[in-house]
Amino acid sequence: MLPAFCPVSSPPGEREVFRMLECDVGARNWIVLHSLDIADHVHAAQGEADFVVLIPDEGVIVVEVKSHNSVLYTEQGWWLGGKHSERGPFKQASEALHSIRKYLDQRGLSWSLPIVSAVIFTSAPFQVASPEWHAWQVLDKQSFHARTISENLLKIIQTAREYFASKNLPWMRDGVDASKDRLEKIAQMLRPRFEVLASPIQRRKQLEDGLIRCTEQQFRILDEAGSNSRLLVSGLAGTGKTTLAIEVVRREKASTPGSVVGFFCFNRLLGKSLSKECSAIDEGIRVGTFHSWMLDFSGIKPSTGQIHDPAFWNRILPEHCIGKLTAPGMPSGFLDLLVLDEAQDLFLDTYLDIFDQLLKGGLQKGRWNMFGDFDRQDIYAQGAVGMREFYQEHIDERCALQKLSENCRNTQEISAALTLHARLKPGYSRVLREDTRHDPELLFYEDEEEQVRHVIGLLNGFLAEGFKASEIILLSPQRDFCLAQALNKTPEWKGRVKEYSIGQQTLAFSTIHAFKGLEASAVILTDICSLETARDYDLLYVGMSRALHRLALLCKNSLQQRIKESCFS
Repeated sequence: MLPAFCPVSSPPGEREVFRMLECDVGARNWIVLHSLDIADHVHAAQGEADFVVLIPDEGVIVVEVKSHNSVLYTEQGWWLGGKHSERGPFKQASEALHSIRKYLDQRGLSWSLPIVSAVIFTSAPFQVASPEWHAWQVLDKQSFHARTISENLLKIIQTAREYFASKNLPWMRDGVDASKDRLEKIAQMLRPRFEVLASPIQRRKQLEDGLIRCTEQQFRILDEAGSNSRLLVSGLAGTGKTTLAIEVVRREKASTPGSVVGFFCFNRLLGKSLSKECSAIDEGIRVGTFHSWMLDFSGIKPSTGQIHDPAFWNRILPEHCIGKLTAPGMPSGFLDLLVLDEAQDLFLDTYLDIFDQLLKGGLQKGRWNMFGDFDRQDIYAQGAVGMREFYQEHIDERCALQKLSENCRNTQEISAALTLHARLKPGYSRVLREDTRHDPELLFYEDEEEQVRHVIGLLNGFLAEGFKASEIILLSPQRDFCLAQALNKTPEWKGRVKEYSIGQQTLAFSTIHAFKGLEASAVILTDICSLETARDYDLLYVGMSRALHRLALLCKNSLQQRIKESCFS
């Protein structure tokens, strides 16, 4: 079943067909695509197929489902549930079929493949004969419930094959080719074309324009999330982990509205972004930073000194929460599903103990999805609990593992520079974007004054290209004595540089640490003074990978020879 859930907003007939296909052992090896938007429709600007059922060794059925309790067909057209319909269900099914066949034909995949359309009236009798459709293309209320759905659909495709053979159609003269491998290839070809995911903050226009299409890797993750109770996803920056985490939460609430979901991250800015993304999703979600949840649950108000004390957040606060969770009379298992984004930052023993108490069934047997970059973005927990230790000490049931390696955020040029500068080994398997041809800029400075001049020149260039000041971010590995503070004192930018916040409308600055998990149209990395340690390179990797369209790096002169030798030789 692709996707693996059926939204509660779907018509009741579709939900019934989905459930029957999902549970029917006779359909176990089939592939079912549900509610597929068709961009290149033969009749309309946009169309949809309720179900596309791919049956190994038999063929493909495009199914239109009607849930209405009454269906009337007269000389004046169709009346469904008492409402007039200009295009009847058989025409809808036929047009969806021809749109899909056209698409497959353009790719050499329709020859020798039986494809037929059918209509299911789940709640109404329908015994009308017409030259516009074959009797075997109809399942009404009685016939639909008389047999299993696999038996009904097999009868349709087999009768269709007999009909095609009797007509000696050219595209069927070589026999039927509906092998499992071929149908899997067709499903993979159809899914990226038809299904789309909402992007974080809709990925800023154009790259961005409202929707991003799933990659095959992302579809695999969503399939795994629907069929496995516990899923751990690892991937480099820009591979879509946050988008998928949000989609997992959306699908959970669409399929099970009463489900209680905990959706946590580490970074405050990312937590606010996730809260904004999930604001339209139904109730029953606690989303944001895990630290904010711990403060709310414990009732503790940290002192000024505690706010900046790692021991408070890593030990004192979580131990207080654990004590409260394990107190006599306190129920455990509040959450039906736990989703973690940037999970590597939350892999501390104390945090994992809390998750174990919060989740129904605990980490061992409960339902959770965790997304993280456990190799290069572990700049907070710093390997406190590694993946191997997590498996050995916190899980004794089966856990599905998946890896993302396709960069869907950065341009080709940014990705190439990122791979070289940050020493990614291995790097991305491929980069999906091909929309720009702008190389990242590498500039060197001797002192603060020269760095300020470089940044002003970059800002003027980005603004001249059409970028808004609010689309540009200054990132630094340090908070104090950073370039942004000096820039904010210049005549051109005095008072116009603000610390980054969600929805800010000015030029913003942030530390690399705080901006992790987010992205910006143009990124200027400043104050790069050291490339001595693995942590230096990890911060460089995190900072560079935030850039969607433009990237510039400002490095101390002392690093010039090192960078040129290691990255541009």
